[in-house]
Amino acid sequence: MFSFLYFRYVFIILGGNDINTATTPATIAENLKTLVKEMKWCGIERVFFMSICQRGKFRDRSMTEVVYRKMKTSVNDKMRHFLKSDYVNGDMHIKYPQHFSGDGVHLNQSGLKKLKRVIFKTFKKTV
Repeated sequence: MFSFLYFRYVFIILGGNDINTATTPATIAENLKTLVKEMKWCGIERVFFMSICQRGKFRDRSMTEVVYRKMKTSVNDKMRHFLKSDYVNGDMHIKYPQHFSGDGVHLNQSGLKKLKRVIFKTFKKTV
């Protein structure tokens, strides 16, 4: 079992892999909330969550960009209300398609630099 004994803060970055037409935003958000609660129970002071960003390609063949956007927005809204100030709006910083590689899923170098700045800025606020 992984120990969180030495960590005060955790920054969760989620992709859109778990968003599919076989699950609901409520289920995804509840699973994430459980994860956050368990981390805090293990002694983590703060769990930061970066919103799920837009993406261009989907494993689920029945997923469309419109359905994905609605589902990710719903999950993000639920997490924003749950985490309050520990919620980080990734869509403000990381834009599709300019920060994504040609596969439409993973960040390119520019996107990774943006992500790094977001993480550093978030942790800097804790000092």
